Amino acid sequence: MAHEGRVVVTFELAGYTNAFETKNDEEVARFVDDYYQLCESVLAKHGGTILKFMGDGCLATFPPEATVEAVGSALELQRAVNDLAKRYQLRLVLGANIHVAVVVDSFLSHRARAAFNALLRRSSLVIVRRRPVRVVRRCTVWAGGDEG
Repeated sequence: MAHEGRVVVTFELAGYTNAFETKNDEEVARFVDDYYQLCESVLAKHGGTILKFMGDGCLATFPPEATVEAVGSALELQRAVNDLAKRYQLRLVLGANIHVAVVVDSFLSHRARAAFNALLRRSSLVIVRRRPVRVVRRCTVWAGGDEG
């Protein structure tokens, strides 16, 4: 198993559920599409890789030497999401958590991959991305839902 340092970033929209209580499905879909596109363009510009979108959440990594870029991407994305929320007349705030971690690559069986997006174990983060599993240590714990 390979060990590597990574910068792990999680994003989540505070106020998302309440903001969309009165919106129709098309409005929600348009906003989410615009939000995902923003995340993709801003994170790629700063050298980040998106591992997964989970509703209003986004999980991404950066190379270990890109900590400053990870922080810069979070600040830029917060500003861009503020503008997007104003355009849709929504009250949303983008939160970000940034962690420097050691990552271990390993694999899970097909059955395990189908059952989980993220596995929670002690203070580690396990992220299932199709085939590889990434175990992140020394970081805040993150748990996800079933793979859809």
